[in-house]
Parts: sequence; structure tokens; C-alpha cells
Amino acid sequence: MKKVAIVIPAFKSRFFEETLNSIANQNCTDFTLYIGDDNSPENLEKIVSKFYDRLDIVYVKFESNLGSTDLIAQWNRCVEMTENEEYIWLFSDDDLMPSGCMQKVKDYLSENNMMCDVFHVNTKVINVKGEIITNKKRIVDFPEKISCAEYVDCMFSAKDNTWGINFIVKRTTIIENGGFISFDLAWNADRANWLKFSYPKGILTVPNTYLEWRYGEENISALKNDFKIVKRKADSRILYFNWLQDFIKEKNIKVETSNTTKFIFILRIVYNDRLLSIKDKIKYFIKYVRVLIFAKNN
Repeated sequence: MKKVAIVIPAFKSRFFEETLNSIANQNCTDFTLYIGDDNSPENLEKIVSKFYDRLDIVYVKFESNLGSTDLIAQWNRCVEMTENEEYIWLFSDDDLMPSGCMQKVKDYLSENNMMCDVFHVNTKVINVKGEIITNKKRIVDFPEKISCAEYVDCMFSAKDNTWGINFIVKRTTIIENGGFISFDLAWNADRANWLKFSYPKGILTVPNTYLEWRYGEENISALKNDFKIVKRKADSRILYFNWLQDFIKEKNIKVETSNTTKFIFILRIVYNDRLLSIKDKIKYFIKYVRVLIFAKNN
């Protein structure tokens, strides 16, 4: 049995072959690649077929599309495709794994197996042309070890560098926590899940390697010109912030973030929701402040 299950909840074909090629080019093949086709209208199987002789692939085309209504449900059913691999690594259909990355990840997992349940890989951001634009996206590398409290502090300081592809989680940890939890549009669900899975041991970052996360017009993070999406993301944040406060209280996590930093964090996210009216901005600002600053955690 392979050590790692790389799991791709797939839907888009635009960069899919490039993604698979980056995985196939790894010099370490101690993994199985599971591809869960979310009933895509595009012919993903034709692309996958080019890699059967290079990768150990399990491909399933689901009869229903889940990702458009509940992305986390699609994550969960793709994880259910896996067998007994020790680690689950959620990947995507448009990001890249640079040469040598898998070997460094495997070696680090083997050396630190008992230290943590969640492992992280730092990321550079690329555009649709594959050009690195990290300097435009304020990406801050994780330290090699970060506690759950420090992870929350990083979020409030906009330094948490969190996307789905960054994190590798022990299978047993996912199962024991009942799978992935979700919010609308999966907005901030990744943050909630990595925090939940990493408690109480924290997170270890694999040194000396980077992934390449693609920021483009098809990415939910880039959809800032659709009012309905912006509104849903703003509402989803409230669900996440309430969950976060409850989790911090339940686990007695000692977050050190000052109220000033939280105010700046709230101002930044409200400002970035530029399609919202001034009235809506004020409404969400007040809601976020009530939850993150004035809510009782003791």
C-alpha cells in the first residue's frame, strides 16, 4: 500500500493536463492518485488516460455534480475513494507540484510521523500563464512548527497562506473528526478543517520545497465582481467566525491576537468586498466585530 493518497476533486480541464504532468514528473512515486470527476461537462477522462502508464491512478466520474452546491461534500466523497494510505493530500485540477517536491514530502513525513497529524507545504502563487506573482499576493511562509493558537494569529495577521493544496493530513485524523466540515461556497472551510485536524499537536511545514497555486478568473478567490458571490462569501464568514470562536473556547486555545489587529483584519476584508454598498459594509463590519472581538470566550 502506498504511503500517500493524492486526491484531486476535478472539474475543470483548462490546466488539468499541466497539473497531472507536474505530478507524473515526480522522482518519487510512493503515492496513489485518486481523481474524482465531479460530473464535468468536459472530457477529463481523455486527459487522465494519457497518464495511466506513468501514475498509479484511480479515476471515477460521479453521476452527480456536487461541487457547484457543496464543494466540501465533493471533497469528502473523493476522500472516500481512497483505500488505506496513511496520508491524504487534497490537490486541485489547476495547481502545480514542482519537481522533487514529493520526495521531500515523503521523507519529511517519515521522519516526523509521530510529531503531528497535519503537515503543510509553503506556496508560491502563479497566474494563468504560470508566472509567479507571489510578490503581488503578500504570501508569507510558515515557520517549520506552528501551534494551533499561532495558526489563528496568522489568519488575523493575513499570514496564514492557506489553500487546500497546502495541507497533508493523516487519514485516521480525518476519520476521527467525521470528515471535512463545510460553510457556504466552502469559504474559510479549509481554515476551519486544518485547525480542527491539527489540534492539539499543531502543524509542521515541509522545508525547502514549494507548491504553485494558480490564481485566475475561474478561482472562487478571484470572483470579486459577482455581487451574489461576494454577498454569500460575506455571510459565510459569519458562520466561520462563529465556528472559530466556539472551537477556541471548547479547546481552550490561547490566541494572543490583539483587538487592534482584529479590527485591522475586519477592516481589510470589509474593504475588499468592494461590490457591497456602504450600508452593507457597515452591517458586516458590526457583525464581524461582535463575533471576533466582543463575543465571550471564557
